[in-house]
Amino acid sequence: MPTSTLAISEARRRRSGGFTLIELAVVLLILAVLLSFVTPRLLALGQVRREAAARRLATLLGYLYDEASLRGRTYRLTLDFDAGRYEVRAMTPSSESGVADEFVEEWGPLARDETLPDGVRIATIETPTALAASGTVDLFFHPESDVPGAKITLVDDADGTSVLVFDGVTGRVYIADAAGPASAPARAQRPRAP
Repeated sequence: MPTSTLAISEARRRRSGGFTLIELAVVLLILAVLLSFVTPRLLALGQVRREAAARRLATLLGYLYDEASLRGRTYRLTLDFDAGRYEVRAMTPSSESGVADEFVEEWGPLARDETLPDGVRIATIETPTALAASGTVDLFFHPESDVPGAKITLVDDADGTSVLVFDGVTGRVYIADAAGPASAPARAQRPRAP
């Protein structure tokens, strides 16, 4: 009767060597469900990048407006259409360098040079005096006077659009989607006392 133990062990070995059809079907079902959740997110990646870039730029505009008032310095924000980037420079006080109107690199928590994400670009910049769609545009933030407002349009590869409207009097920045209404200001508003 020794032949029966050999036959049982070979049968177990054959069955444990692979997956059953039901196990494979369950794994494929789980993968299909996961892909159904991930695919829309991947398709909207350009939109997410554009919206994040718009929020980052809106925050920077408000920050530079506030910093100009608080520090008594003039700041320049240079937006470069071709390179897809922007940079912040601050005017040096004439006593520091002996040269008036010289702008130097400024570093701060938000005031740093930034490159737009892949697939996002600046389409237009509109100021009260000009409309630009190429080259570079300088926006200045002065401490003692109101800053001219600006309207900056960002687009992504899927032709999604975000419009930043900067109010130079209050320093508030509003972000509007081309398809939807303007969102709340990028800077938090304090509630008014009754």
